[in-house]
Amino acid sequence: MYRERARTISASLILLALSVEAQVIDPQAILNEVRRKVESTVQSAPRYTCVETIERYWYANRKVGRPGCDADHQPEISGRNLVRSDRLRLDVAVGSGQEIFSWHGQESFQTDEIDELVTAGPVSSGSYFSFLSSIFLEGIAKIDFRGLQGDVGKQVAVFGYSVPLRESHFETRTARGKEAMGYNGEFTVDPTKNELRQLDIDTDDMPETALFCAFSSKTRYEVTILNGVAFQLPASVAADILYQSHERARTITQYRECREFSAESVLRFGDVPKQDGRTVSKSIRTLPAGLAVRIRIKTGIDPNTAWTGDPVEGELATDIVDGQGKVLAARGAPAQGILIRLETGVRPSHFYTAALKFRNLSAAGEDYRLNLKSLAEPLSLGTGRDSMPSRIQLDTPPISDDPAACRFRFNDKHIRLKGVVTYWVTN
Repeated sequence: MYRERARTISASLILLALSVEAQVIDPQAILNEVRRKVESTVQSAPRYTCVETIERYWYANRKVGRPGCDADHQPEISGRNLVRSDRLRLDVAVGSGQEIFSWHGQESFQTDEIDELVTAGPVSSGSYFSFLSSIFLEGIAKIDFRGLQGDVGKQVAVFGYSVPLRESHFETRTARGKEAMGYNGEFTVDPTKNELRQLDIDTDDMPETALFCAFSSKTRYEVTILNGVAFQLPASVAADILYQSHERARTITQYRECREFSAESVLRFGDVPKQDGRTVSKSIRTLPAGLAVRIRIKTGIDPNTAWTGDPVEGELATDIVDGQGKVLAARGAPAQGILIRLETGVRPSHFYTAALKFRNLSAAGEDYRLNLKSLAEPLSLGTGRDSMPSRIQLDTPPISDDPAACRFRFNDKHIRLKGVVTYWVTN
């Protein structure tokens, strides 16, 4: 019994010693080291790219209420309240304190505004540099230490912060354009390695014309090796948005395959064209306006596995002929497009909506940049081989703000859209 009691006392003393040791940390020293590592990431990280995937889920309140920011009408995040979902895959390039985006696998980066690519639904940027710079480096955030959390040996140091509206660079699109929001939250640090683990953001001081009532996010950070040096980069972001319609959106963003730009590529930031430096061997031509274009889809689009941003291959279903009867591009010429929307609806029953557009055409040794407008009128569907299958409908109410998109709606998950002929006119 004495030995058991001695062991118990010894174990208690060890736990007490660990607890005391955990409590004598220096919060300011931890914060200073975190700032140093953040500064190293922001200023010293090489230019690199990551694959960014975004899964989005929308939930509706079964009890419909008047539009407005009423916390009592927040829909539950559960399967029974799920309305629709989609998923997107992009490439993000990071460097010089800037992020630029393109759909996954494109030959060049296209924009530093992600919502120019994703024209509907919630998306955000700034996970790499903007929030880190504002909170840790610019001196505009008020930071306080809130203690330790977790079990002994697995504790994290918790800090609170707030960024006032007058200093905030966090913006949202409103009816009046872009407007800033104040925000606050917490971040956690591994006190043994002085590494940032998680950053939580909650908005306050919302603009009156904002389209949503509340926004919150949790960004998880991991150490990534770039050029043989360790940097703290975001690994995932979970965001929650509450709209005035009482609809609720949950997004899960993950960053994978982060790698430094190779020596064969050139990544430019700023006012110069955003391209990856590949040499263009010949000029890109355009087609005259007002020409009829029919493109047959060659890619099988599986709604269970495809991602918005996936490439779509097509071919001309008929010749493109100018006003004088000259054939500019012959039937069978390959066209390259992109899937710009693929959404799964679950209420009142399962259905799928898809949107795609074609952007390039190769014909008779020439490359054409396509500027097309989709024709969605039923009279344009044709007959026989070029008619629309009865299980697929052209979606007349637009699901995309892009006029160069052909939109479909179908209820059968086995439909792949392969072989469907799409109808366009050149702009």
